[in-house]
Amino acid sequence: MKPTPTREESINAIISSIAAEETALARLITAESKKIEYVLRCVKGRGCTEKGMCLLLEVNKSAENLMHRIADIQMLLKNKLALVVDCFPRPCPPVPPPPPPPTYTCEEFDDFPFPMDDFNPLQINEFFDTDEQK
Repeated sequence: MKPTPTREESINAIISSIAAEETALARLITAESKKIEYVLRCVKGRGCTEKGMCLLLEVNKSAENLMHRIADIQMLLKNKLALVVDCFPRPCPPVPPPPPPPTYTCEEFDDFPFPMDDFNPLQINEFFDTDEQK
């Protein structure tokens, strides 16, 4: 009995299969281009006849259809790869340490503006406990 593959082995197998599918698609594109070159040489060698032009247009249409299918398959492979890449843990960028707190001397505090210095509300005596009210 085979041991169960690890998560990493499974992800590697999926990525390898995506790469193999991309290689196969590249070979299909190469084969299609060779087919077009062959038909072009044949048409050019025998003269540009109506039958040759029809064959060339038919091969061109076939190549166009194949390229559309390949583009669709490549989108599926791209999405599959994106799903696999999301399985990898992303390393977090290092967080820089916070800056040290500022150090002040007592003399420097005297120079700081105190917000209450500018705010002088009206003093209402009834809110204060004074000896006069008792």
